[in-house]
Amino acid sequence: MIWSFSLSSLSAQTIIMNKQPIDANRYKGITGIPYYFEQPIAAKLFLIGKPEPFKVLLNLNLYEGEVEVFEDGQYAVIENKKIESIEIDQGEDNDPLTVKITKDKFFLTHYVGVKYKLTEIPRVIIEEREHRPPGEIIIKKRFVKKESFSIANESGTRPIDISKKGIAKVLGKEAEKMAKKQKNKLKKVGDLIQLLEELDK
Repeated sequence: MIWSFSLSSLSAQTIIMNKQPIDANRYKGITGIPYYFEQPIAAKLFLIGKPEPFKVLLNLNLYEGEVEVFEDGQYAVIENKKIESIEIDQGEDNDPLTVKITKDKFFLTHYVGVKYKLTEIPRVIIEEREHRPPGEIIIKKRFVKKESFSIANESGTRPIDISKKGIAKVLGKEAEKMAKKQKNKLKKVGDLIQLLEELDK
């Protein structure tokens, strides 16, 4: 896993300390990635006590519980205690994805509307599988991302599975009818946000 990015037009160089080269063998023997995003992503990093955000390329290392900022083939870890929040632009038609950190856990707010708030607490585990070819035992390891979403409204906060059955269970018949009207497949977080936007109208 080797990433190479240039941040010459951004402001990461003002906060990146103790940079180190990206190590392709950092997680040798484990397939998959321990990060939330497939690639580092442009974001606004708000640090405690700093009036303006820093524009950086970063990723959330779910396995380590750390924010990593990337610059010119190197990376640095930003201490969680120094981070106030992170904002990630999701395009003109969507609110920014907001990230808060508590006790090395990432709390991602995907949507805040009139009635509903959608939050995710993602994590990564290492899954092991045993293979037994003749005469040997091979243990294969891979990073597996686990999603955990919750919906908050005036009734409280409830966990929600992003599936037709899970969403109907939490949001009720009105949501189920609305999804059918939209021809919404309810298979990914964007589908759930689209539904919440309609329910909030």
